Amino acid sequence: MEIIAPWESGLTDPAELRSDYLLVRRPHFHLRGNSLFWMASKTPRRQLSEPETKFWNLMQRPASVNEVRAACGDGADAVIREFLRSEYCELVEPAFPGDRRRVLVIEPHADDAGTQHRGYHVAPAARVRFCNCDDGKPE
Repeated sequence: MEIIAPWESGLTDPAELRSDYLLVRRPHFHLRGNSLFWMASKTPRRQLSEPETKFWNLMQRPASVNEVRAACGDGADAVIREFLRSEYCELVEPAFPGDRRRVLVIEPHADDAGTQHRGYHVAPAARVRFCNCDDGKPE
């Protein structure tokens, strides 16, 4: 899987969100009531509306853009784009392209993995992309 860059996600492009792409919430945030908190912060980052809370809860597992549209109705695209802009979630390809080499880095902390896989040596013409994954639970 690949995390889509903002210019590919439709955020700066008026193109429609790709319906089969997956929305994955960032693990740095957690919901208490209708308040979205950054990690161990005592101050909420955002008070979620009812549609935003529904969307956040839908992303307990990766949810396709189509699933979100079906569950959240007409305002779904606006909520999706706002969450992508605010970096509360990521837009991810639904399948891993077969022509890419896969690299698995397992580290106790996401920042450790980030420094490790960026040190991976790749030939300039190689088709390699990296994706960080974790369990999505605040520590």
